[in-house]
Amino acid sequence: MDLMEIQGLLDKGRIDEAESFLDSFDGEKGLVFLLVKANIDFSKQFWGEAINGYNKVLEINPCNKEATSRLAIIDSILNFRNEGMFNV
Repeated sequence: MDLMEIQGLLDKGRIDEAESFLDSFDGEKGLVFLLVKANIDFSKQFWGEAINGYNKVLEINPCNKEATSRLAIIDSILNFRNEGMFNV
C-alpha cells in the first residue's frame, strides 16, 4: 500500500488501519511519510508527536501549507480558554 492510499484510509476515519499500514511501510520515509505520520498523530490527538512531525516536515519544506495549518490548529486547541467557565 502506498502513502496516498494510507492517507486515504486516514481521511475515511480508519485511523488504526492507516497506522498499521504505515508501521509496515517499507518505502521511502521522506516528506510524505512524515506528513502522513503527523496526520495520524493529529487524528489521535497526540499533540506533542504531531507538532514534532509537522516541524520535521517544515524543516524539509518550509512552505508546506498542510503542516503550517495543522500547527496553527494545534496551537489554537492547546491555547483555548473559556474565560466564562471560571467566572462564578
